[in-house]
Amino acid sequence: MSEQSFDLAEKLLTLNPKKRLTASEWHEFETKKRRRQERKKLQDAQKQAQFQERQLKSQDTSSTTELSKILPNLPPTGPKDKSAEPDEGSQAPETENESK
Repeated sequence: MSEQSFDLAEKLLTLNPKKRLTASEWHEFETKKRRRQERKKLQDAQKQAQFQERQLKSQDTSSTTELSKILPNLPPTGPKDKSAEPDEGSQAPETENESK
Protein backbone atom coordinates (compact mmCIF):
# COMPACT_ATOMS: atom_id res chain seq x y z
CA MET A 1 0.00 0.00 0.00
CA SER A 2 1.39 3.39 -0.94
CA GLU A 3 1.94 6.08 1.64
CA GLN A 4 -0.83 8.27 0.19
CA SER A 5 -3.41 5.47 0.23
CA PHE A 6 -2.40 4.58 3.80
CA ASP A 7 -2.91 8.23 4.86
CA LEU A 8 -6.33 8.26 3.22
CA ALA A 9 -7.37 5.03 4.95
CA GLU A 10 -6.18 6.42 8.26
CA LYS A 11 -8.20 9.64 7.78
CA LEU A 12 -11.30 7.67 6.86
CA LEU A 13 -11.01 5.60 10.03
CA THR A 14 -10.78 8.71 12.19
CA LEU A 15 -14.15 9.95 10.92
CA ASN A 16 -17.21 9.40 13.01
CA PRO A 17 -18.73 6.09 11.78
CA LYS A 18 -22.25 7.45 12.23
CA LYS A 19 -21.53 10.26 9.73
CA ARG A 20 -19.54 8.15 7.27
CA LEU A 21 -21.19 6.97 4.07
CA THR A 22 -21.97 3.28 3.89
CA ALA A 23 -20.94 1.27 0.86
CA SER A 24 -24.51 1.29 -0.58
CA GLU A 25 -24.78 5.05 -0.04
CA TRP A 26 -21.45 5.55 -1.80
CA HIS A 27 -22.60 3.46 -4.77
CA GLU A 28 -25.84 5.48 -4.95
CA PHE A 29 -23.77 8.67 -4.96
CA GLU A 30 -21.55 7.35 -7.77
CA THR A 31 -24.55 6.15 -9.77
CA LYS A 32 -26.29 9.52 -9.51
CA LYS A 33 -23.10 11.28 -10.52
CA ARG A 34 -22.67 9.00 -13.55
CA ARG A 35 -26.30 9.52 -14.60
CA ARG A 36 -25.88 13.30 -14.35
CA GLN A 37 -22.81 13.11 -16.59
CA GLU A 38 -24.61 10.90 -19.14
CA ARG A 39 -27.64 13.22 -19.13
CA LYS A 40 -25.38 16.21 -19.70
CA LYS A 41 -23.65 14.45 -22.61
CA LEU A 42 -27.02 13.71 -24.22
CA GLN A 43 -28.19 17.29 -23.76
CA ASP A 44 -24.95 18.63 -25.22
CA ALA A 45 -25.28 16.29 -28.21
CA GLN A 46 -28.87 17.43 -28.78
CA LYS A 47 -27.87 21.09 -28.56
CA GLN A 48 -25.04 20.47 -31.05
CA ALA A 49 -27.40 18.71 -33.47
CA GLN A 50 -29.93 21.56 -33.23
CA PHE A 51 -27.18 24.11 -33.79
CA GLN A 52 -25.93 22.27 -36.88
CA GLU A 53 -29.48 22.00 -38.22
CA ARG A 54 -30.00 25.75 -37.78
CA GLN A 55 -26.68 26.40 -39.51
CA LEU A 56 -27.69 24.29 -42.50
CA LYS A 57 -31.07 26.03 -42.75
CA SER A 58 -29.49 29.48 -42.55
CA GLN A 59 -26.95 28.52 -45.23
CA ASP A 60 -29.75 27.36 -47.54
CA THR A 61 -31.68 30.58 -46.95
CA SER A 62 -28.64 32.81 -47.38
CA SER A 63 -27.58 31.09 -50.62
CA THR A 64 -31.08 31.60 -52.06
CA THR A 65 -31.01 35.24 -50.97
CA GLU A 66 -27.56 35.75 -52.49
CA LEU A 67 -28.70 34.27 -55.80
CA SER A 68 -31.74 36.53 -55.88
CA LYS A 69 -29.46 39.54 -55.32
CA ILE A 70 -27.10 38.46 -58.12
CA LEU A 71 -29.79 37.46 -60.60
CA PRO A 72 -32.82 39.62 -59.74
CA ASN A 73 -34.40 40.21 -63.14
CA LEU A 74 -33.84 37.06 -65.13
CA PRO A 75 -36.91 35.64 -66.82
CA PRO A 76 -38.03 32.18 -65.85
CA THR A 77 -36.34 29.43 -67.75
CA GLY A 78 -37.82 26.35 -69.25
CA PRO A 79 -39.26 25.12 -72.55
CA LYS A 80 -41.70 27.47 -74.24
CA ASP A 81 -44.74 26.43 -76.20
CA LYS A 82 -43.81 27.68 -79.68
CA SER A 83 -47.19 26.86 -81.22
CA ALA A 84 -48.90 29.48 -79.05
CA GLU A 85 -46.63 32.37 -80.10
CA PRO A 86 -45.98 33.22 -83.77
CA ASP A 87 -42.46 34.30 -84.68
CA GLU A 88 -42.02 38.03 -85.12
CA GLY A 89 -41.63 39.15 -88.74
CA SER A 90 -42.74 35.86 -90.18
CA GLN A 91 -45.81 35.36 -92.24
CA ALA A 92 -48.10 32.44 -92.48
CA PRO A 93 -46.92 29.96 -95.13
CA GLU A 94 -48.61 30.23 -98.48
CA THR A 95 -50.74 27.41 -99.71
CA GLU A 96 -50.70 26.20 -103.27
CA ASN A 97 -54.04 27.82 -104.10
CA GLU A 98 -52.91 31.29 -102.94
CA SER A 99 -49.71 31.30 -104.99
CA LYS A 100 -51.50 30.76 -108.35
